[in-house]
Amino acid sequence: MLESNSDPDESKFLQLVTERDEFIKSYLQTLDKNLKTDFVNAELKVNGVLVAYAEESFKASLKLLTGLVRGRKAVKKYR
Repeated sequence: MLESNSDPDESKFLQLVTERDEFIKSYLQTLDKNLKTDFVNAELKVNGVLVAYAEESFKASLKLLTGLVRGRKAVKKYR
């Protein structure tokens, strides 16, 4: 899922992140304090990777949108 491609499915990514968040919140309630601390520290690293992927996906979408807007302007110019 975290592999970049030319047509990322942001809605699927959002769905998976939301499901993951709900699962983690419920899982944290089952852990004692020491395990919870260890889990949260490990989870911070994973969240960093997910944030980096989301930012990369956003940049790719923005680049695509910019290209589409420029293309539209060019078409209007030469009509």
